[in-house]
Amino acid sequence: MVDRAMSFLQTFYEYARFYINLKPFLGTIISEESAKKAIKQRLADREENFLKLIKKGIFQNKRSPYLKILKLIRISYDDIGRMINKNGLFETLNILRAEGIYLTIEEFKGKKTVVRDGAEFRFKEQDFDNPLLCAYYNIETGGTRSAGTRTLLDLEYISAKAVYYPLVFDIYNLKDCKIGLWAPTPPLGAGILPLLHFAKAGKINQT
Repeated sequence: MVDRAMSFLQTFYEYARFYINLKPFLGTIISEESAKKAIKQRLADREENFLKLIKKGIFQNKRSPYLKILKLIRISYDDIGRMINKNGLFETLNILRAEGIYLTIEEFKGKKTVVRDGAEFRFKEQDFDNPLLCAYYNIETGGTRSAGTRTLLDLEYISAKAVYYPLVFDIYNLKDCKIGLWAPTPPLGAGILPLLHFAKAGKINQT
């Protein structure tokens, strides 16, 4: 009974935070010009941003499944930094993949034991929660061929992804077109995520 009550309060708190922060989230629309600037900056900073991400999200996160595999194969944060300086980001990712630093979808969902270098691990979806995200509540993928995947909904992350939409509208000449969305209701992400992305990109009338 106590667990159910705590779960209810947690859900209520998450939805309340989402409602309170939604108006500020929608208060600023991403223009095509600002989207181009943001993407150019990301491309210029991608190696630095990647190192920041793995430092906080993996090497400073004791729960990270990737950290367990990296420790097993004896690859440190400094090692990855040296790889990037020498080979660039994409080649470094290929090297890490070849060393066994990866997870299949079955391993990610906990349906298959992870076997690397003679060791075995078993992970849960919650183990992959991003500690850098300020989650408002959980959503789920549709899971057409299997059980849906749990995903944390974060408005800051949605804003970061939404910068691509104004450019897509421009490329396909959709800036002046009306767009209709047919999607399932929450908690399925297929419903709420496109709605929030389109709204942030100015394609939904908020009045």
